[in-house]
Amino acid sequence: MTESSKTSSEDSTDSKWEDDWRRLERRLTVANAIAIAILILLFVVGCSPSQQIAAAATAIGETASSSKDRFAVIEAEATSPSPDLPLIAQQAARGQDEQQAILEMTGDIHRTLPGVEDQVPEWVYSLQYIAIALIALVGAWVLWHTGLGTLIKRIINLVPKKNKQ
Repeated sequence: MTESSKTSSEDSTDSKWEDDWRRLERRLTVANAIAIAILILLFVVGCSPSQQIAAAATAIGETASSSKDRFAVIEAEATSPSPDLPLIAQQAARGQDEQQAILEMTGDIHRTLPGVEDQVPEWVYSLQYIAIALIALVGAWVLWHTGLGTLIKRIINLVPKKNKQ
């Protein structure tokens, strides 16, 4: 009799642990979903368009990686001698959800893209001004040394009358 009581108490303990584990898994799933929703909300509300695009691209990469792993599980199960059909169905459903999430995030990128503005580094402007100044100097040098500068002076009458005499 003592053996059967041990077995029944062990079974109830195992069952209790399984129930506790399932409750913990559900809580973690809900907590993860809430955390992801908060992060997405923070990224959408509090980020510049370029940061939103970067966040969406990162999320797309992570989701695509997870989806790829799901397809690998489905392939392994489908090619096994005794495939686990419920597992395949579960992985396929989650994979579809992930693919839908990827499509939504790509749509978010397309909607955010018009808010992104090309930025030119400050040193490029400095280089541009230096190039313009050098072109002006070279142009003046060429005009002066070809004699066109004096011709232009005479045409415009920039030379005072005293100097002309």
